[in-house]
Amino acid sequence: MSPAIVWKDRYEIERPLGRGGMSAVFLAKDRQLLSKYVVIKVLLEEMSEDEWVRQKFQQEMEALARIDHPGVVGVLDTGQTPEGKQFLVMQYVDGETLRQVLDQGRMDFARSAAIVRQVGQALAAAHEKGVWHRDLKPENIMLQRSGGEDYVKLIDFGIAGIQNSQFAGAATKVAGTLTYMAPEQFMGNPCAASDTYALGVVAYEMLTGKKPFSADSMTHLVQEQRSWDPPRHLRPDIPEAAEKAVLKALSFRPEARQASVREFAEQFASGLAGSDETLVLEPPVEPSAKASKAPVIAGLAAALLLVAGGAGWFATHSKPKLEPLQVSYHLIRDGRRIRFDVGTAEPGYLYIVNYGQDAPGSTKWTLNLLHPLKGASAAFLGGETLRIPQQGYFAANTADNQNRPFIVFARQPVKELEDLKMLPQDTNGTATLDDPTRAASVVKDLTAPHSDDQMVVREVPLEAK
Repeated sequence: MSPAIVWKDRYEIERPLGRGGMSAVFLAKDRQLLSKYVVIKVLLEEMSEDEWVRQKFQQEMEALARIDHPGVVGVLDTGQTPEGKQFLVMQYVDGETLRQVLDQGRMDFARSAAIVRQVGQALAAAHEKGVWHRDLKPENIMLQRSGGEDYVKLIDFGIAGIQNSQFAGAATKVAGTLTYMAPEQFMGNPCAASDTYALGVVAYEMLTGKKPFSADSMTHLVQEQRSWDPPRHLRPDIPEAAEKAVLKALSFRPEARQASVREFAEQFASGLAGSDETLVLEPPVEPSAKASKAPVIAGLAAALLLVAGGAGWFATHSKPKLEPLQVSYHLIRDGRRIRFDVGTAEPGYLYIVNYGQDAPGSTKWTLNLLHPLKGASAAFLGGETLRIPQQGYFAANTADNQNRPFIVFARQPVKELEDLKMLPQDTNGTATLDDPTRAASVVKDLTAPHSDDQMVVREVPLEAK
């Protein structure tokens, strides 16, 4: 029998538990505490020369030392192996990971609500101490089962972000798991809302048994257009309020998500519990006394034209297939530059097109599809707001260029506009119909009478300045 391996004259190594890119984890017995089981995390020798890895290892200890919450694994000690490798000693959690539970299929509503609420509370406690997990996923959520109930423990703060850390200095690196990584984290700008996003992905997976994003795709990290199914498409019995909470948490922009991870967790849990509480858009801004007179062209491409005007409701509050559809837009001005926040209170399909002269003074009229871009889906989910353009602003046009912009919102895809997505696109992803006869025909169809419980088409009138 081989002699026992003991570190720091205290921790008897029993067996390995796992190995990651930066460290290895072992199960050990604490000889000073009646052989109580502990977990020891050791920095891999081949990574010990990497300044950023060493810093994150130290910051994990700092993060766990800061947080004092029953839902976060505790740090107990630190030391070095006989070979001089640094290690952390942490609380051993006797249970299973959420991933092991999800491998058995989607979860019932009550259990999902309880787990997400606990995770939200634990993350909120971390955020209050200036710690962002940055690698939240089912593998890092431990569940201890007792009395028929789950008790959550968050583990692996190995790449946590820490405000005012005493172990700072190394250049920041992009790290995390792509499926659960928020767009801003992928771009190197993680924040507390990044954990809200990750928990939204976890909640989606708990309800549907599937991940919202493909493991081999990064489209959701670099493009705001949604190309994945809302939860209720996969599981129709999901309460609408719970779905809205998840979709808000998965917003591309951090500021569009819930104000805190605790708020998301409570909205989600309340929605699954059958609460009447629903997520609503902020009240629309009242229309300005005088609409803007300037037609507009995108700052990046002269062909991109969009609506100018105030903000207002196009129809009254509605219920599917019973009352009129509604859509709102809010104009944001920055000098002569403008952009829009477009929102709806119910799901549907949103298109924004501009019918205008293909060049100042030209007699040829073309049709530009401004949304969706790059052939993406026009599906638009209730209770959300989309900024157009996503980055930057549109610039005011000149007096000799006439434009007729339209906002189209429908319960089903609009074939004439879906066909536009197949046309050639410019570098910004805008499709252009440059056949004047066909373009005029599409506009004629748009302006024909429609049942406003199925489709709303509104032209925003513009005047040359």
